[in-house]
Amino acid sequence: MKNILIVLTFLITISLGAQEKEYDLKDKAFTAYVGTGCEEVEIADSCAGYTTYLVLKFKEKTVSLIEKNISTCKKETIMLNLNYTWELTSDDEIKIHSKSEDIKYSYFESLKIEFKEGKITGKKKTEDNKLIKYQFIES
Repeated sequence: MKNILIVLTFLITISLGAQEKEYDLKDKAFTAYVGTGCEEVEIADSCAGYTTYLVLKFKEKTVSLIEKNISTCKKETIMLNLNYTWELTSDDEIKIHSKSEDIKYSYFESLKIEFKEGKITGKKKTEDNKLIKYQFIES
């Protein structure tokens, strides 16, 4: 009986710890820098360059996946804005219940998102097996 109580106490402690981590994400937004690019134009245009960002906006049960570009002239273009349910798993993965066809060809495709030590990191492998990491910063 004593062993059962110890195991139950351990399981409850782990469960409460996961809920605390999940609570830390609610009503917060996190942004990750992806990279820069430039549109090819016929006439020189100082606004042709852009920077791409990934944004995660957490609510209690849903998360918004946002991919946006900000031009060198500060014009913001939303490339993707989708909402899905999410959960924090016991192995610190933020599981987003997305539809693969919705995020295909976006930077969110095949992205594994982790929440460890108060930090959110996105990781994925490229076709040539290189690991890409995105560090999300609270915004």
